[in-house]
Amino acid sequence: MNRKKMLLLSIAVLSVIFLFWNLRLSAGTEQQPYRVLDKADGYEIRLYPPAMFASVTKSGQMMDIGSDGFRELAGYIFGGNSSGEKIAMTAPVVFSPAKENEASTEMRFVMPAGYTAEALPAPRSKQVQLWESDTVFMAVRRFGGFASNKDIEREADELRACLRKAGIAFEDKVVFMAYNPPYQLAGRRNEVAFVVQPSQ
Repeated sequence: MNRKKMLLLSIAVLSVIFLFWNLRLSAGTEQQPYRVLDKADGYEIRLYPPAMFASVTKSGQMMDIGSDGFRELAGYIFGGNSSGEKIAMTAPVVFSPAKENEASTEMRFVMPAGYTAEALPAPRSKQVQLWESDTVFMAVRRFGGFASNKDIEREADELRACLRKAGIAFEDKVVFMAYNPPYQLAGRRNEVAFVVQPSQ
């Protein structure tokens, strides 16, 4: 086998090893728990129990605030808090329109299971807020690849159409959930979601 073929084979082997390493890292990350209540063509209905979040709000659309928002939140979980405590990274990273100003986006990290409001150390940054969610029901649509604002809106439009066809009332504020680190090239998981009313 000549040198060029050996080089190509080595690159291919390293690429496969890198892919499986990325997938293994992603699979080992704690994920926000939920229960699937119903499955339909193109989406599913989930129940999310209460969870603790750390969040920041930034001006701009979802993918436009990623770097700044991530830096603030990562600073908090990597020791930028009152006790210098390291808090494990979880998935997904969640984006949604800010409640007080829809020209802004709220980005949030789910805190690992077992943390309460009392147990979490206070953030050093005034931009980081800690809060607990209520139980929420969501309609969720999954897609792959590297998501852009345009991709998110396209998938949200598809989910809107599905919910309207099914006669399901929803809060028309799209939530985007990203599950993978930016260096993961394959097997990426993204989700768009809308809050829905629980079925009676």
